[in-house]
Amino acid sequence: MNLVFGFLLLIFTFVNGQLDPSASDEPEFLPIGASQITPIRAVATFFNSSTFGFWTGTSQGTVSFFQANFPNQQPSIIDIHLLFPPADYQRKYEIEILFNGDANLRYCVDGVRLITLHKFVLRPKENFYYTSLKRYDVHVTHETESVIGRLLRIRCVNCKRRAEAMAGCAVIGRAQDEVYFDPESSINVSNDFQK
Repeated sequence: MNLVFGFLLLIFTFVNGQLDPSASDEPEFLPIGASQITPIRAVATFFNSSTFGFWTGTSQGTVSFFQANFPNQQPSIIDIHLLFPPADYQRKYEIEILFNGDANLRYCVDGVRLITLHKFVLRPKENFYYTSLKRYDVHVTHETESVIGRLLRIRCVNCKRRAEAMAGCAVIGRAQDEVYFDPESSINVSNDFQK
């Protein structure tokens, strides 16, 4: 009986906090402070051979994916921050998403490509690459086509040494989600929640 009474009290408190007390004819709902737009984030992290205990290729950095959780499949924003060893010739790279997340060396080399995410060129003596992409065919929130749990591979197409051809191979994992608060309605959120 106490459980039912507590549940009814909780519902009454929630509804009472959401209704505008000044409205007499029809109840008007006020926003609770947190918007429904929550970007889902996924990250693939690359470590080069100088990082003890890790080796995923010659590149170092991250490839991050962001997508809002709208039902109409918004585009994904992809941020690429990669550092490569310098070379004295121009190198061509391809970033590919593979079908599954088997992170063994054989699959990194011979794995079947799901989609080519991006192609870029590094001029001689350059070693840093940064860009931001907007793609409609890459999904983070889709139930079956999500990139989370798949392998991300960076290949050097024209590298002279075989060891440099595999520039990176890492699993795309889900990162911490973000929740945004509407500034004008933040007064509806209790102080205990904001701490």
